[in-house]
Amino acid sequence: MHMLPGAPVSSFVHPGFGMANGMHVMFNQNPSLQTAMTSFLPPTHPNYKNPVVPMQLWQIDPMKAEEIARTVYIGNISLTVTEEQLRSFFSQHGAVSYLKMAGDSIHPSTFAFLEYEQASSANLSLTLNGHILGDRPL
Repeated sequence: MHMLPGAPVSSFVHPGFGMANGMHVMFNQNPSLQTAMTSFLPPTHPNYKNPVVPMQLWQIDPMKAEEIARTVYIGNISLTVTEEQLRSFFSQHGAVSYLKMAGDSIHPSTFAFLEYEQASSANLSLTLNGHILGDRPL
């Protein structure tokens, strides 16, 4: 599974920003700055914006940005793993709304795109990186 990690949290406090639970929180009302700062929120925060999704997309097409933020790529899936097994394995972190597996019998593994109903579930699912399903680490 691959998703870029969040931006590192710096140790300074800029005017207009504050600290809460070690994360920068925005107090400024400028929408573009608020969007930029939400990548520092914990993934379970309702205003969290996944840093993998470009900031411009959040401003131009927030529905598409939200869909991308809810989606994870899963690689190195064993040919013996079924779609139902994969859905069941990843549903431990939230409700799965869409799953598409791809691959063929020529290649030794397949891959999938899995979309959760909530972006926070996609971020929590990253803890499954390297877990064994079937006979391979995901």
